This record gives sequence, structure tokens and C-alpha cells, in this order.
Amino acid sequence: MATITIETRHGKTRKTYAVRYKCPATGKSKYYKSFRKKGDAQKAREYLYGLLENGGVAEVEKQKKPFVSKKFAEVADICAENWQEQMVTREIAKSTYEGFCYNIKRLKEDFGKQFIAQITNKELKEYFKNILVSTSAITANRRMYVLKKIFEKAQAINAIPSSPMEGIRFYSEKAHERNRYLTPEEVNALLHACQKSRSKHYMPVVILLGTDMGASRQEILDLKWKDVDFKKRRIRLYRTKNQYQRTRPMSQRLYAALKHWKKHLAESRRRKKITDYINDRVICHLDGTPFSEFRNAWQRIRKMAHIHDCHFHDLRHTFCTNLLEAGMTMKDIQECIGHRDPRMTDRYTHVASSRVELAFGALEKYYAEVQNDF
Repeated sequence: MATITIETRHGKTRKTYAVRYKCPATGKSKYYKSFRKKGDAQKAREYLYGLLENGGVAEVEKQKKPFVSKKFAEVADICAENWQEQMVTREIAKSTYEGFCYNIKRLKEDFGKQFIAQITNKELKEYFKNILVSTSAITANRRMYVLKKIFEKAQAINAIPSSPMEGIRFYSEKAHERNRYLTPEEVNALLHACQKSRSKHYMPVVILLGTDMGASRQEILDLKWKDVDFKKRRIRLYRTKNQYQRTRPMSQRLYAALKHWKKHLAESRRRKKITDYINDRVICHLDGTPFSEFRNAWQRIRKMAHIHDCHFHDLRHTFCTNLLEAGMTMKDIQECIGHRDPRMTDRYTHVASSRVELAFGALEKYYAEVQNDF
């Protein structure tokens, strides 16, 4: 650890506190700054530890702005407040916000009392290594993403000169990727189960948006009636995660489900004499307020259909996998699902490989039917 001292200087009328540090390169003692209050000098010392551990002497020399001494927990709370505002304005989903808050809670338990400038790159590498060993790459990456954002905020408010996260990369999650998808028979079982549930009017829309459009939970909750063109039978989806907008044709059964849901909303409002409502979101209450979730309804229907080990996000996998089974290419799927990174679509190569095997089997059968002179 860097050597940093505080010298007390006695003037004619008051004391001052000079902060000095030992240059790692020359071993010489160097002057940093003086302060009238000992507490400020102590904060400067903690800040210097971070500078010297993460940026070296050059960072100390070029540091001109007055620093803001912050503990890790303080910066984490600022980030939490920012994410809460983004959730309210629907820039991020509620589930995303809750995930951020969970990771902030865990991080505050581990780093909360430390001055953020004291946290080193070496310390963080060891921290993530321990998470990887004790839990999984997915957990380590979620924690890592939140931590990167916290250090970015610390830089923005001048609490640290540079992020100690530099050079720390996300772990591969290949081993944890889910390849679960539903067969057409399982999708039909879900739709039949909907008719026995209290959510029979809107859940078919939710499920079919997933299986027939590849829509995510966030895209479904954010979908507005103005994005549904019944005349042209097309739907416009906007994915907040990658800022991607796509307009795609709707299937006949999704068209019918949307028509039924819209008619049900109108009839229920008329029957209950609800005239003051917001006619905006597709998945909403009778007064027009949007649903924040449909997790409970999904779980009930899934259990009623006797479908196990199936997350709602697996409906997107179902959409992609069944496109492949229907004869589409990987490029087609990337375009249909809205993946900007082709690597996101690579998880479906196992289906493409099985189709290749079938093709070669058909070719072999064809050759076998032809007279072979060899």
C-alpha cells in the first residue's frame, strides 16, 4: 500500500495539515496539498490511496480539480436513485430495476464502508473470481455490470480519477444459456389452459406475442394500441434494451386474440360505465393503467398446462427455434427477433445442425434409390 502521511503545521493563528506521499518510483517524499481541517486532510489521504493504487503517480500530478470524497455506499445510492427515475419513466423495466437494487444491496455489504477511491483493480479481480467459483458466471456478470456503472458515476462526480474496473471483462455465459423451447403442441396446451384461467382474455395475447412475434416481456408491457395496425395486420415493437424498433406481420391467431381483447375491454368498460380511462397500453386494466407484470398469471397457466422448466423468456427461444424448423436461416432469425449482435442468435445452431443432418440423410436416401454401379 502507498505511504501517505499528514503533517501538522503550526502557524501564528491556526494549524494546517499537509498531505505528503512517497513516490513509488523514486522513494522520495512529495507534497500533495494542505488543508485547514484535519478531517479534510484525512479524506485527501484516502483519496490519494485510490489515486496511487489505481492510476499511479502521473494521476496524482495531473489531478487539478478538487476531489469529492465519497464512500462506496454513497455513490451506489446515487445510482439507485437514477435507476428508479428511469423505471418511473419506463426507460428500464421494473424487473431490471429490481435486479440492479438486489446487486447494489450485495455490493454495499461487501464495499459499502470503504471510500470508493480505495478500491483497487486487484481487489476487484479477486472479488469476481470468488463470485464465479461460489455461484456462476451469470451472477458475477450481473454484479460486474452494476459495479461498472457505479464507478462510472464516481468518475463523473470526481470521486475517483479512473475506474479500477478497467481490464476486467465479463465472463462467458455459454455454459448457462437456456435452450428450452416449446413445441407447437405445448404452445396449444398453454392457449387451452388460458381459457380456464381468470386471465383468459389477455393472456393469449401475451403468450402469442412471445411465440409468434418473439416479443420480450418489456416489449409486451410497453406495447400501445397505436403500434397495432389491424388493417395491415402488422405490429411495431420497440426494444429498450438495444434501442431497436421492428415492424412485423402478426399471425392469424394473434390477430384474433388482439381483436377479442380489445372488444372485451370495450364491453367491460361500457358494462361498468367506465368512461374516464387511458386508451393507450394494450395490456392494461380497465381504467387504462398499464400492467407492471403478468408473472403470476403466467405461472398459473404454465402449471395448468403441465409445462415444466419453462421461463416466459423461453417463448422468444420458441419463436426463433420454430422459425428454423420452418426453414428460415440464421440471418432471417436475427432480423426477425431484433438481435443486433449475431452472437445472440448463435445459440440456435444446435437446431440448424439437426436440420443439416436431416438434409444429408435425405441425400443419402436419394442416392440409395439410384442404381449404384460401384
